Amino acid sequence: MRFLPLLFCIFSIPLILIGCSKDSEKPVLITEHPSGLHKQGEFYRYNKVEDIGTYETGSITIEVETAETIKGSMDEDIASYDTDEYKDMEIISVQLKFGLNEEIEDNLSFSNNENIHLVTDTDEMVNQPDQSLSSVIDMSTLKNARQFNAAPYSRYFMFQLEDSTAQEIKQAILLIDAPIDSKGNAAGEPLEIEIDFSKE
Repeated sequence: MRFLPLLFCIFSIPLILIGCSKDSEKPVLITEHPSGLHKQGEFYRYNKVEDIGTYETGSITIEVETAETIKGSMDEDIASYDTDEYKDMEIISVQLKFGLNEEIEDNLSFSNNENIHLVTDTDEMVNQPDQSLSSVIDMSTLKNARQFNAAPYSRYFMFQLEDSTAQEIKQAILLIDAPIDSKGNAAGEPLEIEIDFSKE
C-alpha cells in the first residue's frame, strides 16, 4: 500500500477534501438502515456524516453519500454470522454511489476488494471492506449500468475496526485507488477523502 507511510500525516494536508458532520457521544439504536443492517442484528450509531461530496478518479465518478461510526453484533440465528468475528463489532460504514463518466474501451480493473481502503485518526489502516458485510462493485458492473442507462449504483461498505472503537473515531480518510489498465498502470489519480465526525 503506497499510503501506509503517511497514515496519520495525511490529516494535516490542506488539499484533503473535507465533509461536514454532526457528533453524538451517546450511541443511538439503529431501527432503520438502507442497507438492511437493522434486520441482521442489534447496532448502535455514534455519528453520521451526509453529503460528503462527489469525486472522480479516471473514468469513475464516486459520490460519498454517508459515513457512520457503528457498533453492534449480528444476529446469531443467521448461520453465516454465528461466529465471534461478528460479535461486538466496531465499524465505519460508508455509502458510495458509482458511475462512469465516459465510455470504457480498455480493459480496466476496479473493485471494492482492491481499490477501496480506510485509515483512521487512531492510525488504524483497514485494507478492504469486510466482504461478508459489504456490497460488491467492479468494472463490469459499472460498464453494464452505463450500457443500459441505469442509475448510478449505490453501495454500502463496512470497514471493521480491530484496534479502535467506533466511539473514539473523530476523523477517517477514505482511500480510493484509481482503476488499473491492462498494463498495470493507474488510469487516474488516487482519492484521499477526509471524513470529519467531530464537527457539528
